[in-house]
Amino acid sequence: MARTQVFISYASRDDKWRVKVVSHLGVVSDLITVWDDSKIGPGQKWLNKIDRAMRRARVALLLISVDFLNSDFIKKNEIPEIFRRHEQEGMTIYPLLVRFCPWRQVNWLKELQIRPVGARPISDYGKKIEFVLTQVADEIASIARSVAKKKTRRVPRKQKSKTNVRPPRVAKKRVLGKPGEKTRTRVSSKERVRRTGTKKRAAKRARPK
Repeated sequence: MARTQVFISYASRDDKWRVKVVSHLGVVSDLITVWDDSKIGPGQKWLNKIDRAMRRARVALLLISVDFLNSDFIKKNEIPEIFRRHEQEGMTIYPLLVRFCPWRQVNWLKELQIRPVGARPISDYGKKIEFVLTQVADEIASIARSVAKKKTRRVPRKQKSKTNVRPPRVAKKRVLGKPGEKTRTRVSSKERVRRTGTKKRAAKRARPK
């Protein structure tokens, strides 16, 4: 089964929450591959890397906080592309509230079903944070299985190639003569006219002047 790529969009100040989330998602690494900007190496074109990762991802995991909602880069570059993929290609958007913030005032976000259940941020769970992150990992694993099934249904069955099929052989028409005579190939009327004209021209050249 092909693994589903999960793209994590987050603010740099929420890196400690990213680390916790990625740690729990690692348990289901046989189903998903997780991508975030920490995978961009030195000297690489970071914008190209982010764009490519978003195009390949089937799930967008958004770590919602006040810094996330205030990020101009996220608002102008990542959110528009994520919603375009969602509308045109069915990308799953998974908003995860990590810190208290006025997220209900954001038009594109207030319409989405947010996690954890009850819109209580992860930062408010204290000792139960591991339990909540386990639920998140379980739900994303379930989404990945659903995506994999859809991919399997879309794969067309292999059809036999018709390019190597030889055309049927067309037998030449022949006129059968009497027994012992050679068979004669039927000549079209155009060919007879051409041959007759050639013979007449040859005869004229052969006449003495």
